[in-house]
Amino acid sequence: MYRGGPYVPNISANSAIPTSGTIPYSSYYGSYARRAISFTVNIATSSYLVGKTTYYMYGWSSSTYYNYHSSAAFGSVSGGTSFTTPGGTYTVQSVYFDNQYNSLWFFITTNPTNGDNTFSSVQYGGYGFSTNPTYYASGYNNATYWGYGSGSGGGYTSGSQSFTLYYYG
Repeated sequence: MYRGGPYVPNISANSAIPTSGTIPYSSYYGSYARRAISFTVNIATSSYLVGKTTYYMYGWSSSTYYNYHSSAAFGSVSGGTSFTTPGGTYTVQSVYFDNQYNSLWFFITTNPTNGDNTFSSVQYGGYGFSTNPTYYASGYNNATYWGYGSGSGGGYTSGSQSFTLYYYG
């Protein structure tokens, strides 16, 4: 089970594990593997105005701090939304499709970086995304957000969808 193989990710937290040769068991102490958290987004709708045009967000946001435009929290989730990585403990605070940007958005507290120390990829419904978003910023209400454009996220507008975040922990 070498670093960079199918079971041990090649991340800085696993630097004690070699990529070839003999591996002592002690090298695995404190190492990280690929893990996942999954929860169900119970989709609700929130609207906002830009000029005279009404736009909609479909999904879930835990509070007004974790979406761009709404004056209230909307939707709900079933399942846990917190996870721990080499970079810290984080919580997903919102997942929604915004029809102004035709994009999937999600917010994670507390200001994680964009990279493997936060997460390696996400899946929403039948769509998968890496850590290479169309939109990204940290420091927004003590959160970092990712936005994936060009019709990403499927534009789900009702019902519920599963959200899975893959991370190293």
